[in-house]
Amino acid sequence: MKFKILLIFLFSIFAQAELKISSDSSFLKDLQKLKNQKEYKEFTTRIVKSSGSFEALNKFEKLDVNFAVVRGDILGIKNNNLYGFTPFKNYAISWQLEDTYLFLISKIDISSIYDLRGKAISIGSVENLAQVYMEDIARNAGILLNLNFKSIEKGKSLKALKSDKIDAIFLFAKKDYMKRAINNGFKIQSMPEDFLRFLTKSQGLIKTQLKVDNKTIETFKVPNFVIAPKDYADPNFNKMLESVIYTFKSTAALQATDIFYGQLHPKFVESLINVKLKRSKELKLDDKKNGILVRFVDKLYQNNKTKFLYSVIDNTDYDANLSFSHFKTDDFDEMSIKPRHVLKVLPEVLNLKPKTERIFSITYSNEFTNRINANVDIILKDNINLGNYITIPIVIGDNW
Repeated sequence: MKFKILLIFLFSIFAQAELKISSDSSFLKDLQKLKNQKEYKEFTTRIVKSSGSFEALNKFEKLDVNFAVVRGDILGIKNNNLYGFTPFKNYAISWQLEDTYLFLISKIDISSIYDLRGKAISIGSVENLAQVYMEDIARNAGILLNLNFKSIEKGKSLKALKSDKIDAIFLFAKKDYMKRAINNGFKIQSMPEDFLRFLTKSQGLIKTQLKVDNKTIETFKVPNFVIAPKDYADPNFNKMLESVIYTFKSTAALQATDIFYGQLHPKFVESLINVKLKRSKELKLDDKKNGILVRFVDKLYQNNKTKFLYSVIDNTDYDANLSFSHFKTDDFDEMSIKPRHVLKVLPEVLNLKPKTERIFSITYSNEFTNRINANVDIILKDNINLGNYITIPIVIGDNW
């Protein structure tokens, strides 16, 4: 009997769904929030530390984990079969985390790649590509053999520079790394012209500017993405995806990505809507005086179109059959937005039972949506009581 109970207990442990996510040390504190979240109880969360994005992606490829945090340029390199790496495309982007920046740090001024001849340079972890990028610059300048690369962890790189064991640091790190370097008395260099000229050609790196001690430096940034399998058999996977979005709600907005990095997860929009509905404080279905509620959920940009997502709630005791008529706003060329301006409405008819809710979307050409002001009325046609229209004021804006 005791043996049987033990088997049942062990089975319950191994049968429990688990969100396993791999990342390097840069995002471990962020992932701890994911592990500690209490809103989704269908699974447990385990963090698997990796030395860098390539190792995190490798664990993901081998199915050791079902989520991973990977730097965007590395995703793009694997996705597009660059630098001779084996291509990998069986992933989709589920969220975006804080950007990583490419830093050039030293005690002396560096005005070109030639200033680094004969110098020892820390490139952080070898697998994180900073060395590959600098090698390309040096090879183009004909001085590749004159550089001495050192693979030293980010924190230890600052100590090595302070003790003159190295001459410069060239690596990817989060923005707060810059403050640590400044506190040590080091110079955050603007990328020299030959660096800028060559790195601008590298897909995945985004040219940007940073303010350092009242001056502006030129450098590059790259987004970091949480990736997930395109298809996953675990019945709790949708909840796992929602928990990622729920936890990292305050990080960079993710509505579209450069195809170089990969595609958004096919469940992303559905999961985002579910999270926003979960967070909403407006769903008061017991408040009968509210009647039919229409609530803004999200705005998604798609090429030259914009899709507005809304939630319609039947807060009455009777069935509702509604269809979209038009928007009304004073700031749209002093006239209402007409049905002909709408590219698509899905679903075309909303059938709701009492105390139920449906999501519907309205897609506009950006030619028109760019002229919609913040406060508008949405006009819904009542198809049961013909001739009746429901006018409800809504706000187009974020609704976390």
